[in-house]
Amino acid sequence: MPEARANNPQHPDELPETTPPLAHVAVYDKSSAGIASAALDANISRLIVLHRHGDNIEGLKRVMRDRGIACDAWTVSFDPQEFRRLLDKIFTKYKDLRLQFNASSGYRLMAVLALEAFRSHQLPIFVIDKYTDQWHWVYPQDLDAHHLAHRLKIHEYLRVFNAEVTDPGQRQGEPTSQRKLTQWLVDNVEKLSAGLAALNHMAMRANAEHQRLLEPHQADNPVLRDVLSQFEKAGLLKVNDRQVDFINEKNRFYANGGWLENHVFSVIYGLRHQLPAIQDLARGVEIARGDNNVRNELDVTALAHNRLHIIECKTRRFSHRKDAGAPGASAVYRLGSLKDLLGGLSAKAMLVSYQPLSHYTEQRASDLGIFHCAHEQLHRLRFHLQTFFEQDKPPSRKRRTHQRKKTTHRK
Repeated sequence: MPEARANNPQHPDELPETTPPLAHVAVYDKSSAGIASAALDANISRLIVLHRHGDNIEGLKRVMRDRGIACDAWTVSFDPQEFRRLLDKIFTKYKDLRLQFNASSGYRLMAVLALEAFRSHQLPIFVIDKYTDQWHWVYPQDLDAHHLAHRLKIHEYLRVFNAEVTDPGQRQGEPTSQRKLTQWLVDNVEKLSAGLAALNHMAMRANAEHQRLLEPHQADNPVLRDVLSQFEKAGLLKVNDRQVDFINEKNRFYANGGWLENHVFSVIYGLRHQLPAIQDLARGVEIARGDNNVRNELDVTALAHNRLHIIECKTRRFSHRKDAGAPGASAVYRLGSLKDLLGGLSAKAMLVSYQPLSHYTEQRASDLGIFHCAHEQLHRLRFHLQTFFEQDKPPSRKRRTHQRKKTTHRK
């Protein structure tokens, strides 16, 4: 066995006064952000990434460079003997650094071979649990685990997955008048569903001047009139007989469902003191990803425990069709796809809907591990959001039904 290095970084009392710079070695994995979060937690000076030909690690390299961390990329082979020889080159080239192996990710063969090599050299090995965000030492074994620092930001996390933020979105809370409006809409969700759906449709069909004429049956709808009156009091539109004027694009978007994004964002904003693990929060983040520059907008985005949390907010009515092409199911599948593409294995997603979801849509969401909160459940939105941040998996449908009955009983 090779002689243990005298500057073992895991026993700081034994370190010389001049400590060599710390470096991590990691096997790249496109579905994990554990390499970046560990690097920032340990405040390393260099990251050495082992990756296959064809892996796109430009996003990870840029995040490291922007944080002042040098990043070296080594293309590796699946051939075990070649891989062992490459590791020997790394040990020689970086002999003046304190090397640690991040065994949290990567192709299993490479990870196992690297673990074997680091153990034989008596060099430290650790693993980041992607669900608990805990740093566990594999070697030496007598060191305590610790929780990672929350240093990653939303744009950095997305960049690790090769998605660029083109618009950072909004981070400030709502004005008081709008908070009162959105709370009124949520408090009266059962009574206002149809009226809000009509307003949603009107805003979507407004003309280039952001105006829409009420249909005769809409003009006589007292619920819709009540909704329009509340939006007008908040300064978000004007009603002149049968003509509704949304005034500008920002207000039209707000009436078309943007208000629910703002409400969800505001509730999470208020949860930050109760849930200090929420390290970054934004609404309306726009991103571009891939060589084709595919664009997406994320309604509400948060980082908590170094895990991406995506929330999609819907105010439209979903049909009760029971097939994959149904609007509700399509929204769930889209959300599941974004979760995987932008956040990897540890990402979480939630669908918040003002209108009821069909049992089919709820089941599809549960199958994909997507949390959901709809219609009368919005009365307990704060509870459902807290559950979203604190639990790994959505509650079972049986448990959700029990919670729904309790909520109805209280009313």
